[in-house]
Amino acid sequence: MPPALPATSPKPSRAVAEFSPLQRRDAVDGQQIWIWIYRFDASGWWLRAVSSLGASVVWRERFASDALALLAYERALAEKGGGFIVKAGEQVKGMDGLNPDLLSPQDSRYTSGRGFLMYTLRTFSLLRKYAGLWPAQSMLGHVITGYLYKDDPPAWPHAVQGIPGAPPNIVMEFTVPAQHIEDHVVHSMGLRKTLPKTGDWWR
Repeated sequence: MPPALPATSPKPSRAVAEFSPLQRRDAVDGQQIWIWIYRFDASGWWLRAVSSLGASVVWRERFASDALALLAYERALAEKGGGFIVKAGEQVKGMDGLNPDLLSPQDSRYTSGRGFLMYTLRTFSLLRKYAGLWPAQSMLGHVITGYLYKDDPPAWPHAVQGIPGAPPNIVMEFTVPAQHIEDHVVHSMGLRKTLPKTGDWWR
């Protein structure tokens, strides 16, 4: 039941086709665990557990029904208690706020080739190093290293792409090493970086 491996190419996240009504939140071993059950297509249901300490687990198995996905979570809970996710979460105890708050966003402004469309590229660095999981993971369980937004950037943290409440102006959610993101934006997408101005330069 380990998390999925990071993605290897800067592809946009798949759109979630359906969330299960069986999703829920449990109080386990002194923390909250949110259970996400969803599917992208007819290939099966995904199961993801996210703790209030920031740890998350995405099951590798695809389930034939949302009920079977929930059963897999309940079985893990019965066998190991909250330990299947709490162990990772304990590594970040003492940190302020939820795990995404540990990321410091750096925003850069870009334009399309003719300058008609404006974009914001956001990459992340850690506010402080620690031994826990990377603070933000996609719905596929991949490490999120950046975002490309149309126009102005939203406040951080925000919901990841695919979850209700995610910013509607997300163009791309990156899961590749941060050093490759700008190269993709410039050379593959043809965007140009603009020079920052003083004050609210994105306005």
